[in-house]
Amino acid sequence: MPSFSDSDLTLLTAIDAGCLVLTPNHRTSSQLLDQYGEFVRSQQNRTICPTPNIFPVDIWIRQQFNILLEDGYDAFPALTLLESSQEKLLWQQVISQSDSGGHLLNQSSTARAVQEAWSLVHLWRIERKELQAYSSVHTSQKNRLNDDLGAFLEWSDSFTAFCEKKSLITLVQVLERLIPVVIKGDLELPAKLLLAGFQQPPPLYQALLDA
Repeated sequence: MPSFSDSDLTLLTAIDAGCLVLTPNHRTSSQLLDQYGEFVRSQQNRTICPTPNIFPVDIWIRQQFNILLEDGYDAFPALTLLESSQEKLLWQQVISQSDSGGHLLNQSSTARAVQEAWSLVHLWRIERKELQAYSSVHTSQKNRLNDDLGAFLEWSDSFTAFCEKKSLITLVQVLERLIPVVIKGDLELPAKLLLAGFQQPPPLYQALLDA
């Protein structure tokens, strides 16, 4: 017979009642699903249980994007959400066609690193002008860091322009657009929503959780 702490029981009982629970990643969701299964099996004469509403936050964001897209919401006008693999290929294309990246031997590895860096810039809500200001410091002393940052800004501009032209959007951009929708009350949210496993999320995710 499994034993559960009081806090676990509170969460599992809420899940059993249909409460939506968001987690920071798939691993936490899987662990919580397993725990909920043990909770159900521990109850005598229990033959059925509701499908638990436990989702990694990124999956939930995608779900809300699709709902708003189907409803024709103005903030998401006929946009196509890029999968991570598609986004990486696009970054690789942008890098290979640029003056600063055409000579790179491992463009695939560079594309992966740039994709991650671009997401982090958005997640930590760093303005482009801040990066520009940083890259202009000590311009008389050309160094590797400044060269890399300049290339990153060049690739970011090309990537953004291509996405806008082709009506493409990344997950982190969906998150940016979703926050004001939640704040305005234009997104139908459940009566009760719980968070599990979040510790120190980046500022962009924190803004969504606060909303």
